[in-house]
Amino acid sequence: MRRGAHRGAATAAALWLAAALGLGVALSGCASASADKPVTTAAAPDVPSADDTAAPTAPGDGAQPAPGADDEEEALPPDEVSALGDDNENDPLEGMNRYFFEINYALDETIFKAVAGWYRLALPQPAQDGIRNALRNLRSPVILANDLFQGELDRAGTTFARFLINSTAGLGGLFDVASTMGLKYHDEDFGQTLGSYGVGDYPYLMLPIFGPSNARDAVGRVVDMFLDPFRYLAPAYGLDDAMYVRAGLSGVDMRARSLETLDDLRRTSLDYYATIRSLYRQSRDAAVRNAEEGLEGPSVFMEEEPSPQAPADSGTEGEGAKSPAEMFNEDETSPAPAPAPGAGAEPAPAPA
Repeated sequence: MRRGAHRGAATAAALWLAAALGLGVALSGCASASADKPVTTAAAPDVPSADDTAAPTAPGDGAQPAPGADDEEEALPPDEVSALGDDNENDPLEGMNRYFFEINYALDETIFKAVAGWYRLALPQPAQDGIRNALRNLRSPVILANDLFQGELDRAGTTFARFLINSTAGLGGLFDVASTMGLKYHDEDFGQTLGSYGVGDYPYLMLPIFGPSNARDAVGRVVDMFLDPFRYLAPAYGLDDAMYVRAGLSGVDMRARSLETLDDLRRTSLDYYATIRSLYRQSRDAAVRNAEEGLEGPSVFMEEEPSPQAPADSGTEGEGAKSPAEMFNEDETSPAPAPAPGAGAEPAPAPA
């Protein structure tokens, strides 16, 4: 039995990679959309002065470059360059991180992705939403503790009310009745709590199995584990394997909700590792700031609440039910193929 429990623990821990990657990507989709837009600046045309027009031009001389052109080019706002520089400076262990990233990627391609696909095929959408609602409800005590640590009394009241309502009227959290009453879900963890007190996210870490993180969030994950009352109640009632089942379901559920998003990200990223790193940092920054439109953090990414009361129509979900794929303006069930190079809108005609 112990050997089986250890195998179950290892498998459940492995499934957290999918949760970390799916969450990390889902969280940062909105933030990356604006960051990926190219910055274009139109230089004002140079108007020659009277002295310039009067000055004779030596025969054979070609057209001279406009004065200050090089300076003007260097003065362009290097938004993307500075962002990449910040990420690189925050990743002093990049060599080791890339090594673990390749291991995690191989595990995801060979195990987690297939399991997540089977999960989504086997369970209808209402069942998946019910499982996710129950998992969120079980996290409520940890969220409440971090709300209080941050002095967010209003959010703490919302978390407490949601837990009471969903645990009773929602049949143990399977149905999110609280959201229909205007009590919107939000996530908190101790990594966010440390960030709210000014603790930085240096250095970036790619953890084996668990995926993207940093020193602050890794410490926060351990603290949250000890804050979780389920950790103590489950063994007391003889449910020793319940923690592993819960961890496994969380990882599979998160990976299933980001299948198309990660596939598209892999196809379009020049450097998949750097993209995941940037998205994770953006999402955690949004989570620390309690941004309304962010994504869920390492444990859960802040996103719109699924509506378990909505009928599971083909291609239609309840209002406010947004998956990570939808945050990238994709259809979760039938993603649009990536456009071929050069395809798209016709170029605008050149000005006369």
